[in-house]
Amino acid sequence: MKIVTGIASTTHVNRDGNKMTESALLSVAEQINDHYIPLDIGHRGLHMGVVLCAKVKELEDGEWGLYVVVGIFESEDEKERHKYGSPNTVYKQYLNLI
Repeated sequence: MKIVTGIASTTHVNRDGNKMTESALLSVAEQINDHYIPLDIGHRGLHMGVVLCAKVKELEDGEWGLYVVVGIFESEDEKERHKYGSPNTVYKQYLNLI
């Protein structure tokens, strides 16, 4: 599985004028760390990977960011081991990456 890290969301105002709250980001992180969430291609339902873990951290400008570690599937076995909705048994192994 190829591992990728990044920021999935922040409390900054987006181009539509909407803003996520810190508590909303914390809720999403909790859901990710609780159960496997798929990483899909668009809205076609093609599961290309899984969100492995998440952590909310303060950004340099005082806003908050939802940092994530995602895995891009390289085999059907990886896909089988990370089924959508199953308990996330690996998130602690990846927290050090974010």
